[in-house]
Amino acid sequence: MYHIWRGLSPPIASAYPAQKNPAVWPCILAGALALLSVALIIETALKKEPGEEKKAIDWKSPGMIHVYIMLGIVVGFVVLMKIVGMLLALLIMIPAIEYLMGCRSKVMLIALPVGMVTFVYLFFVVAMKLTLPAPIWA
Repeated sequence: MYHIWRGLSPPIASAYPAQKNPAVWPCILAGALALLSVALIIETALKKEPGEEKKAIDWKSPGMIHVYIMLGIVVGFVVLMKIVGMLLALLIMIPAIEYLMGCRSKVMLIALPVGMVTFVYLFFVVAMKLTLPAPIWA
């Protein structure tokens, strides 16, 4: 199977020049996500259920507090990624999200981040030969 894939790689890459840029697919996904989000907002604003009254959002509810904390974790991940690199930032972000979502198992709080970071490194750096954001000292 590997030899078939290797044999097909050059013609596929030359037939689709956008595939040479690894940022193309994430940009397509981000654009699709933005368009679908706008469509969902419009649908929600225009949708009127018979007999249903509009409910105000409780911005201080426990669910919204979790949303704020998650936003803080994601922003912290982006800042940390610029300082300590992506792999170390993932090692901090994944258990933070696990803990926020209710995971209290010490094994999972350690094993999942280590496994995910190992997978990211092996798949993207070793297998695909991509460069991940590095720490400032590298």
